Amino acid sequence: MSLLPWHTSLAERLERQIEQDRLPHAILICGNPGWGEERLAQWLAVRLLGVDEARPLNSVAHPDLRVVEPDGAVIKVDQIRELNEFAVGKPQAASAKVAVVARAERMNVNAQNALLKSLEEPPPATHLVLTSGRLGRLLPTIRSRCQQYAIAVDAALARDWFEGQQGNPELLDDYGGAPLTALAASEMGEVPLTALLPDAAGDAGAAVARVLEQDSVRLAGRWQARMLQHMRGTRPLAILEAVTPRQQWAFMDELMWFSRNIESATSQGEKLLVERLLARWQTLISRTS
Repeated sequence: MSLLPWHTSLAERLERQIEQDRLPHAILICGNPGWGEERLAQWLAVRLLGVDEARPLNSVAHPDLRVVEPDGAVIKVDQIRELNEFAVGKPQAASAKVAVVARAERMNVNAQNALLKSLEEPPPATHLVLTSGRLGRLLPTIRSRCQQYAIAVDAALARDWFEGQQGNPELLDDYGGAPLTALAASEMGEVPLTALLPDAAGDAGAAVARVLEQDSVRLAGRWQARMLQHMRGTRPLAILEAVTPRQQWAFMDELMWFSRNIESATSQGEKLLVERLLARWQTLISRTS
């Protein structure tokens, strides 16, 4: 799996540390979700193992590699105990063992405490590589015992890369500029909000039909995120320029109400909820003060 353009400088730093034999025992690759921390971890793992491997790490069979991923919603303590057992002992084929904990923030408290054993008493010739897009969910003791490598957000590189993948840049905006999240959405057939939502005088019926072709739950989530970006001024929406902050927050309340109800709605109920939401949207954007 190849590096992404915005990974280059961080990969070069890691490469220098490997060559100088200064790579830390415990590494935490972090960054905003959707910027490829797991892809960079894969590059580092295969580099340390001395193999050429393009498959996802969880499908690679190597005696000196262990990959831990969430089992459902969490990483459980038994998974970490097995990792700790793996970390003990000498490498069999490579110069070092590598254990990757993907989405480390999903470890429950018991799992995080179990991992501290390997972090506090590092086994020789073993590298622990954690990835996380939610550092605040990791115990401070975990964070303090790892060397953190933060993936830089480079909007220009991400947009160029995303367009090279035939992605619609407006969909990239819907996901806060996170290129891998937006690409996954594009591959699922998602349409940018700007192409889905009606303007003040648009055909509401046609807009309802367009929205119903999408995943309504995911749509509500990215719509809320897009509204928040506008209200924070990070990605303004021209169509909301004349709408007051109070009116925008009132519509956010409507979006949250929609989100709470859409998951359990029947097909007919979903249509009614979408009709209501789009009607409120058209009312919102028709206001001038």
